Amino acid sequence: MPPGLIFLGAAGSGKGTQAQQLSEHLGLVQLSTGDILRDSIRRQTPLGLEVKKYIETGELVPDETVLGLVKEALQDNSISDKGFILDGFPRTLEQAVGLDTILKQIDLQVSMVIEFQIGLDETIKRIGGRRICSGCNKIYHVEFNPPSNASVCDICSSSLIQRKDDTEEKVRRRFEIYQAETEPLITHYQSLVHSVDATRTPKEIFEKLVSQIEALNGIHQNA
Repeated sequence: MPPGLIFLGAAGSGKGTQAQQLSEHLGLVQLSTGDILRDSIRRQTPLGLEVKKYIETGELVPDETVLGLVKEALQDNSISDKGFILDGFPRTLEQAVGLDTILKQIDLQVSMVIEFQIGLDETIKRIGGRRICSGCNKIYHVEFNPPSNASVCDICSSSLIQRKDDTEEKVRRRFEIYQAETEPLITHYQSLVHSVDATRTPKEIFEKLVSQIEALNGIHQNA
């Protein structure tokens, strides 16, 4: 059976970047709930139309609907051959229990859960320093990737803005929610959890994950 991975990590931990790179390097299918929701709306599937209704009214999409979309995505034929990375899902214990049921129904399993560990101060520094071009949407960072002019985009000369969700107050609140939601997940998956220091360089993290996943894949191939 091909590997099934879950990536857990607070906003700014780098899990999405690592999921994308590992997907390209190892041929795994990356599944992000945000991408799944947007794709279902674009294709106007029955569940997609339901999602659109919730989004347009500003309501949270119910777990039942999200799980239905995840199940559809996991039933893609390529996943049974290649394996998958669930990027940032499940987020709650209820979602994890629902996912367990789905995976059992379609004969897949979670092989490893990667927890990207990062502290609040580092999260604030990473997210709070982000600036977005109001014209072309290019992303900058005041410390790690600053523009030539502190308030103007290098590409289109439009003004740079900070997203409302990227303020320190909002980042602190999101971090608190993530911690509260994730603790039960760590307990739920127990022996499958592998922790990664998300403050290390992206290259170091990538190389460590490749080694772990390739070893895991070898175990499955020999089983």
